[in-house]
Amino acid sequence: MVLLDVVGRPDALARLRAAGAVAATTDVIAVHLDHEVPPGGELRRRLAAAGARAVPDGTTLLVGEYHAVPDLPRRTLVLGGARSGKSVEAE
Repeated sequence: MVLLDVVGRPDALARLRAAGAVAATTDVIAVHLDHEVPPGGELRRRLAAAGARAVPDGTTLLVGEYHAVPDLPRRTLVLGGARSGKSVEAE
């Protein structure tokens, strides 16, 4: 299990994956989800793209407990107009 700021620091998760510290079966829990994070479906989509999930505040987490880990997408095409935030979304 890894607790990580997935939305704010996706590079940290990428480094952990590259080092082999996080695998496809690792339960990645997103933390630091504040008012700047997009709500609802958009948040779930972004977390699923990172292979992570969010839990409600106050949730007791047990290491080793099975949870379905979202499948990582192979590719995502990000489209949009000039200065629409494509680069930020792609990162």
